[in-house]
Amino acid sequence: MLEPTIPEIIACCPFKPQAIKVVKRGWDEATVIALRVYPGPRMAFAGPGRRRWMQGPVCAAGAALANPQAEHIDVRELQGWDIDLRTLLAQIPQEVRDAIACQPRVFAWRVLQMIDALPEALDLACELPVLAGLLAFPSPDGQPAPYAEIRAVIHQPRRRLLPLVGLTDAAWIIRVIAKMDPSVLRELLDDGLIKLLSTTDREVRQRLQHLPSLPADVVVAIADAKLRRLTTYGLLADPAKGEGDLVENLIRLDRAGRGRRYRSRAEVEAAHQALPADLRRLEAEQWNPADHPGNFIAPTGEMALCGRPLLTLLPVCTSEAMRTHGLQMESCIPGDDRYVRRAARGIGAMYAVAWGRKGARATLWLRRDDGGGWTIAELAGPEGMRVPPGITRRLETWVAGLE
Repeated sequence: MLEPTIPEIIACCPFKPQAIKVVKRGWDEATVIALRVYPGPRMAFAGPGRRRWMQGPVCAAGAALANPQAEHIDVRELQGWDIDLRTLLAQIPQEVRDAIACQPRVFAWRVLQMIDALPEALDLACELPVLAGLLAFPSPDGQPAPYAEIRAVIHQPRRRLLPLVGLTDAAWIIRVIAKMDPSVLRELLDDGLIKLLSTTDREVRQRLQHLPSLPADVVVAIADAKLRRLTTYGLLADPAKGEGDLVENLIRLDRAGRGRRYRSRAEVEAAHQALPADLRRLEAEQWNPADHPGNFIAPTGEMALCGRPLLTLLPVCTSEAMRTHGLQMESCIPGDDRYVRRAARGIGAMYAVAWGRKGARATLWLRRDDGGGWTIAELAGPEGMRVPPGITRRLETWVAGLE
């Protein structure tokens, strides 16, 4: 059976797109991305030679969506389309663009979708952007049903919305959220922030309630028990901005055994600068397997995919195994705790893939899509080398059949 052409794939798109992007992965491979900006914002993509579309968000920060003419690190997400996306983004009402401008990647698109489906959410997004991000983030594309519960209580006191994201109906949480910089959503993700706001730790709650403002680095330091013990109220309340990154400097000081409490950002920077040069660098192992106990759940156990060559897939189900695999593959995995965090949450799964007589290897990283299924997020050989197209296609076919 002949594989569908790109026009045939586009014809099967689940909505009428306003823009199309074709991303080439090799000589004969391409991913088709379809986008509708406003009204009815939707994005979906179809893998090489497949009519099956998967929904997804636009991974550009709100600042890029709201003001695409300005220079921004995410502006590349707006490039490569068959039309100039700036003309489409200009169709978003100015008040909506203003409301999503502070949202980090993914959250901005989700909040845009929520406001489009639920116009009453516009005031919420302006007033409490962090809460708007929490409410919008898990909502599947193109499905208005998740907003029904929000619509039922959105005109009541804001605290009535908290149980919809798993938090207690409490006025103090609203006051804390109001002080938070929306970039905290990018740093802790929805589950990390919800876990922090659900804490029963007295010190944590006091810090959250009494600090005058809660920038993202302060919230991350409070959320991490090891970093928190290096801080004082004075440090967390210090408005001064120095050269170094507060969280990274605290991580380095903790690893170096400099375990006292610091009173200001300047004191943290001075202590960091006093470290030997080799300790001032974040080494490849930026997360400790001991901090992520237990087994991860993968969609299957060990698999063998028949064909030439035979493919073996071994799920990586513990943090120690993930670290070891990353070191063997000389990849960024040991230095990026997002993999282990997302595997622990059940929204990511890793496989070690091997094939051929010479034992060729690759890392397969899967993520859950909005419908609860799985899709390939990353596939790479040692040191990030490209995986042969034939192997890629076989793995995509396998993943498409996962429950």
